[in-house]
Amino acid sequence: MKVVTQIALYCFILLLAAVPGMAQQQVPVVANDTAKNSNTSFIEILNSEYTDIVKVGTEQVTKIVGNVKLRNGTDMLYCDSAVLYQNKKVAEAFGNVSIEQADGTEAFADYLKYTGGSKTVYMKGDVILTDNKGNELWSDEVDYNLSTKVGKFYKTGTLKNESTLLSSKYGEYNLKSKDARFKGDVVVNDPEYTVTSEDIGYNTDTKLVRFYAPAVVQNESTYLVAKAGTYDAKNKIAKFLGRSNMIHNAQFIEADDIKYNKVSGWAVAKGNVVAIDTAMKTTLYSGFAVYNEISEKMTATDHPIMKRKDGKDSLFIFSDTVFSEPVANLKRPDAGPIDTAKVQLDKLINELQSGIEVDSTKIPLQVPAARDSLGAKLPKDSIAHPADSLIHVQATDTPITAADSLNLPEEAPLDLPQMNIAGSDSLADHNNTDTIRHAVDLNPADSLEATGDRPQRPKHGIGENPEQKIFEKGTQGTKEGEQKPRYFIAYHNVKVYADSAQAKCDSLRYSQLDSLMILYKNPVIWGRQSQILGDTIYALLDSSKIQEVYVPKNAIVIQQNGPAKAGMFDQIQGSRIHAFFVNNELDSAVAYPNAETIYFAKDDDDAYLGASQASSTRLRIQFKNRKIKKIHYLLDFKQTMTPMRNADPEALRLSRFKWREAERPKSLEELMKDATPFQRLQILDQPEPAVADKEAPKEDQKKEPKQKKKGKQKKK
Repeated sequence: MKVVTQIALYCFILLLAAVPGMAQQQVPVVANDTAKNSNTSFIEILNSEYTDIVKVGTEQVTKIVGNVKLRNGTDMLYCDSAVLYQNKKVAEAFGNVSIEQADGTEAFADYLKYTGGSKTVYMKGDVILTDNKGNELWSDEVDYNLSTKVGKFYKTGTLKNESTLLSSKYGEYNLKSKDARFKGDVVVNDPEYTVTSEDIGYNTDTKLVRFYAPAVVQNESTYLVAKAGTYDAKNKIAKFLGRSNMIHNAQFIEADDIKYNKVSGWAVAKGNVVAIDTAMKTTLYSGFAVYNEISEKMTATDHPIMKRKDGKDSLFIFSDTVFSEPVANLKRPDAGPIDTAKVQLDKLINELQSGIEVDSTKIPLQVPAARDSLGAKLPKDSIAHPADSLIHVQATDTPITAADSLNLPEEAPLDLPQMNIAGSDSLADHNNTDTIRHAVDLNPADSLEATGDRPQRPKHGIGENPEQKIFEKGTQGTKEGEQKPRYFIAYHNVKVYADSAQAKCDSLRYSQLDSLMILYKNPVIWGRQSQILGDTIYALLDSSKIQEVYVPKNAIVIQQNGPAKAGMFDQIQGSRIHAFFVNNELDSAVAYPNAETIYFAKDDDDAYLGASQASSTRLRIQFKNRKIKKIHYLLDFKQTMTPMRNADPEALRLSRFKWREAERPKSLEELMKDATPFQRLQILDQPEPAVADKEAPKEDQKKEPKQKKKGKQKKK
C-alpha cells in the first residue's frame, strides 16, 4: 500500500511539470528570511524554465534549467542551469553565470559554486570580476566573497584599470576598497610606464603602486630599481626606500632613498649617493644629490667627492658642493653659444701686440680645433717667434719651442648656477598632471544573450601572456653610444688630488669636453717639487696628468732647490705665466710681462755657484730633472749674481713668494679622513680606521690574562 501511494505521488508531480507554465508559477523555494539571518539564508528561485526537486539520500536537491534567475538577499544570480543543495546551503551554477550586487559589482564565469554560510563563491572558466567603476579582474579561477567583496586568484590573473594592466601568478582585489595585492612575476603595463616585481600593491582609485619586494619601474627615458616604496601613477611621483637606483641616458644614480617626479624631471637622492656618468667615466660620491632628467643638471652636497678615472690614472676633487650639467646646455637656441672666451682672448692678443710688446717677441700659441669649457671654438694664434731677439744665458743651448694649446682670457668670473626646487615631498609643482590615456585595443568576444535586466559580460581580449607586455627601450632606458660631455663646478674648500699632482682653491670649474680645469680664488697647484700660484689658474689635463697651466694674473712658479731646511727656492714671476708639463713635472715655462727670476746656479759637478736675480720684459725657461736647465730673457734684461758664500737664501724671495707646502695633501687617505665609512669603502676599499683602532686594545686586553695564566702554570 505504501508503494502504491509513493507511485501515485510521483505521477502527480510529473503531471504538474508537464502542464505548460506550471514550473514558472511555482512558489520560490526559500529556506529562511535572508534579511533576518544571513548566516542561515539561502537562495530564492525567481525564474526558470524547468525546476525539479529530488531527494538524494537525506539531501533535498533542486535542479533548475533555462534562464535561471536566483536571489540571495540583494545579490542576483543568473545562469543557464543550477543545482541547489538546500540542507548544505550550497548552490552550483552552470553556463553563462553572472552575479549582480546592489552596489554595481558584477561577476561572470562559466561555472560557480556558492556556499551560503560563508557567502563565498568559487568561479571557474573565463572569470571576470568588475566593480562599479569599471575595473575588471580577469582569471581562469577566482574565489570571491560576496560580503567583503574580495576576489582571489591562484592561477595567473590580470587587473584592468582604465589603460593600466596588472598581471601576476596569484593575488587578490578588494572591489570595495579598490586595493589589489599581486604576487609572483608581477607586471604593471601602462602606456606611460611599466613595473616588474614579485610583490606589488595597487589602488585603482588613487593609482598608487606599492612595492613590497624589489621592483623595476621604467618609462620612455628612465629606468628605476627599488627595494621598497611607492609610485604615484596619477601624479607621476616615485618614492623609493632602501638601496635604490635610477638610470637616465648615461647617468646612473644610486642612494639609500630616492624621490622622483616625472612631470618636473627632478630626482632627489639621499644617503650614500653614487652618481656615475657611464659615458665619460666620472663618479660622484655624496650624502645628498638632486638631478633633473630634462635638463640633466645635478647638484651634490654633504661631502661630495668626484672621481675621474682614465685607465690606471684617477683624479679626485673634494669640495662642499658640486654642480654639473651637459656643456650643450650653455648653447642658447635663439642666439647660439655666447663666445665670451673668444672676445676676451682677442682683447688679450691686442694688448700683447701693442705698447711694450711691439718687438713681436711673442710665444707661438697653437690652439687645437676643440671647444673650450664654454663650448666655443678657440682661434689659432700665428704670432712669430724670432730667434735673433733672444739673449742666451748659456750660449751652447738653443731656445726651446713650446706649443701652447691653452690660450685663455685674463679673467673668467665664476658664475654659479641658480636652482629652484620644490619641497622634497612634492619634488616640484605638478599642476599639469592630467594625461591623455589611450584605450587598450580589446578584441570583442561573443556576448551572452541574457534576458531582461541581466548584466552583460564585459568584452575583453588581454591575450595569453599579458605579463610579457613590457616596453623594450634599448638598454634599460639608455641610448647606446650616447655621450654628453659635462662641465662641473665645485665650490668652497676645493681640493684636487692625483698621484703626482695636487691643487687647492675656493672654487673650481672642470669640463669633460676639453679637460680644462679653472681654479678660482687663492688657487695653488703642486706638481712634484713645484708650486704655481696666481689669482686664477687654468690647467689643461690629460686623464689625471697636467699638460699645461696658464696663470693670467699675478703668477709665480716656485720650486724647492736642495733640502727643505736650506730654504732655497727657484722662483719665476710674471704678470702671466704659461707652463708646460711632462709626466706632471715642469718641462718649460714662459713668463710675461715684468718677468723676474731667482734661482741657484750650479756647475757641471753639481756644485752651487751662487744665487741669480734677474728681470726682463719676457722670459722663457726650460727644466730638466726638476731643475732649471736654461733661461732665455727677452728685452730689458737685468741680472745680479751673488756668490754662494755671500748669499742669504732666506732673504731671496720675490714679491709674490708664498710657500704653501703645509697645505698640500700628502695622500688620498689624508683627504678621506672626513669621508663617510661608505665613501672610504668605495674609494679606498677599506672601512673607517677609527673602528679598527677602537677594537685593537680589546684584543690586547684579552691576550694579557692568558699569558699570565700560562706563566703561573709553568711556576707550579
